[in-house]
Amino acid sequence: MSNQKTPDFNVKRLNQSDLALIVRSFLSDLDVNEESRLPQRAYLAIRHAIRHLQLPPGQTVLEREMAEILGMSRTPVRESLIRLETEGWVRLIPRRGFIVAPLVADDLQQIYEVVEALDGDAPPELSGKPPV
Repeated sequence: MSNQKTPDFNVKRLNQSDLALIVRSFLSDLDVNEESRLPQRAYLAIRHAIRHLQLPPGQTVLEREMAEILGMSRTPVRESLIRLETEGWVRLIPRRGFIVAPLVADDLQQIYEVVEALDGDAPPELSGKPPV
């Protein structure tokens, strides 16, 4: 009997049914806007899922699973993931797939600074603050 340990990669599995519903709804909106190029559709759908935390930071994204969810081949999904990697949304981990990029404290600080600056410029009825 062998006592070999298998490596634990802490791979978070996609909840495919919930994600599939959200992504398919988003893709139907793209149909209305006549976006037909598959890599662009995959890019927009995956970015939407990341931005709305359906694919949370640290989530492993496998091309095969995402292709199933999106109902397309792996090639446009791979192209979209590479584009998302160049934009910093995901990171490629060799032989493991793509990982949704973690939120960095500096990024959050910059986001809050922008929101704070915009909030000060907004009319009182939009900012939720009473008029002065």
